[in-house]
Amino acid sequence: MPQCNLSNLVSDSVYATSILVVALVLAAPRCTAAEFTSKPSDSTTAISTASGADDIEQLIEELGSDQFVLRRRAEALLVELGAKAFDQLHSAEHHPDLEIATRAAYILQQIRIEWAHLDDSPVVRRLMLRYGEFSLEDRRQRINELSSLEQDEGLAALCRIARFDPSPQLSREAALKILIDENLPADRATQRALVILNAIGDSDSPPSEWLRTYVDQLKQPHRVEPRWSQLIYDEIVVLEAENRDVGRRQVVLQLLAYHLKLCQRTENPSSIYSSLQQRIFFSERLEGNLTVGLARAMTWIVDHQQWETLALLEEEYKDALQQERLLLYLSASARDKQGLEELAEQFAKEAFELIDIDDGVRNGIAEVVGDLGQHDWAEREWRYVIDNFEPTDLESMIARRALASWRLHDRGEDEDAAALLAEVCDAVEANPAIQRRIRDNKIEQDYLKITYQQRDFFRACHFESLGKYEDQKKHLGLAFKGDPSDADVLIAMYRLHGADEQFRKTTLQNIASASKAVEGQIKRYPENAQWCNHWAWLISNTEGDYQQAIRYSLKSLELSPDSPSYLDTLGRCYYAAGDLQSAIKVQSKAVELHPQMQVMQRQLEMFEKELAAGENKERSE
Repeated sequence: MPQCNLSNLVSDSVYATSILVVALVLAAPRCTAAEFTSKPSDSTTAISTASGADDIEQLIEELGSDQFVLRRRAEALLVELGAKAFDQLHSAEHHPDLEIATRAAYILQQIRIEWAHLDDSPVVRRLMLRYGEFSLEDRRQRINELSSLEQDEGLAALCRIARFDPSPQLSREAALKILIDENLPADRATQRALVILNAIGDSDSPPSEWLRTYVDQLKQPHRVEPRWSQLIYDEIVVLEAENRDVGRRQVVLQLLAYHLKLCQRTENPSSIYSSLQQRIFFSERLEGNLTVGLARAMTWIVDHQQWETLALLEEEYKDALQQERLLLYLSASARDKQGLEELAEQFAKEAFELIDIDDGVRNGIAEVVGDLGQHDWAEREWRYVIDNFEPTDLESMIARRALASWRLHDRGEDEDAAALLAEVCDAVEANPAIQRRIRDNKIEQDYLKITYQQRDFFRACHFESLGKYEDQKKHLGLAFKGDPSDADVLIAMYRLHGADEQFRKTTLQNIASASKAVEGQIKRYPENAQWCNHWAWLISNTEGDYQQAIRYSLKSLELSPDSPSYLDTLGRCYYAAGDLQSAIKVQSKAVELHPQMQVMQRQLEMFEKELAAGENKERSE
């Protein structure tokens, strides 16, 4: 989350500078005002004075004229009109006449937009100075910085970008940064509305229409503005027709999420369901997969415990729900959250026993079920795959790694976890044909590498439980070679019992190198929550900037709200920073969301014991 190369399309009609265009206009025969509005003859076409939208549309049509002089005049006048003609020219880029579309795109490049205004704050002026000359990624970075400014300092500039940025992607991203679903104080809402309306003017571009609808939403915050549904539908239709890239799809998903939050605030099940139907429609039309849309909708319903909305969905999609294993599991999870344990088990049993053409899909379903906190159901699926595939099959490798990490290691059964993965390693080493097959398959190579690395890590954990620290050290070394950035391996090396000074020094150097590498990934992929969580977990369990660990952890939760694993990391970060109250609060939420994860429960118990010990010490003193 691609651009047409105009140099291949534009012929003698494109000039290097707008000065040459103006020169041609001055050299052409002058026309009186009457000639501009007179009926065109066989040799001339009327040129408007461009005082309104209709005049601009006429000029754009004249860009495709057979007469050279008329094309030049229209081009020069449109350049002179500048921002006034921006919207129509932007639309003309998709004109069926290729000549008009090409010239419109060229003129847009010549139009000067005043990105920085005198009434902008110094910070905003710095960000907006020469904004139009930067690359897409640099402009996106400026959008992010503007949106992070407090007290709506960057609001007007964001509106400008939504109004004038020639990239449909960035203009929409800027508009999304402005949409706030929370109830604002009346004075701030009024001020926001004035700034937005002043900035977008009479523009009818989609991002401007979003902002205009948002202004109406601010006037009546307790109702959902009906126009949102049509605007979202229009975006989906355009995406479907033009086969836009992933970035534009992500924008629509964010718009859908905003609309869903508005509907949730009304606490009206029918309104919420209507919004979810749009998400289902999005998946069905753009991804060709009704099941994905239903799964997303049901996951949201389960997470937010909207049981009346669930009843509406299950009534309409009854047949589809009974035919898909994943949807049955989601129905089971919903019953479990409602406290209907027997009914939940019945749904889960039906899901497990459902006949499927491809048993390999069980891995993906088990992962989703595990993320829902239903680890017993997930384990049953993983064991089915292990029992029905050869150890060296990719499906088996995936299932074994998941079962070993999520269940066996969590329960402290590290010897069994290592043995489960060792079966894969032994089978590969005993069969040259399998070795050749895997060498030719990059995905299988990667999974086999992870299998070896995790096998050694779990062996190290097993030896630690036996107090055999030299054996633990040996296998941690092997695991480190397999992946020098593995946080859990580095943490285990940091805590190694009886380690000498040289080992500790080397380990700290390795931690520093890994944290630096992960920070590079965070900068490269700022919207990837996993890297932020990785850094925070590593540092909060070893040494480093604990406040930065908290910031990265909070960022991961901003990108992936209420993730139990990320909450578990944040709890550890607060603990490392000495804030036990916050650590316990966050950790309790992680345990509530993922009650089957024993490692999370153990961490919560440790926090609570340390808090109690500290309070007892204070009382005794």
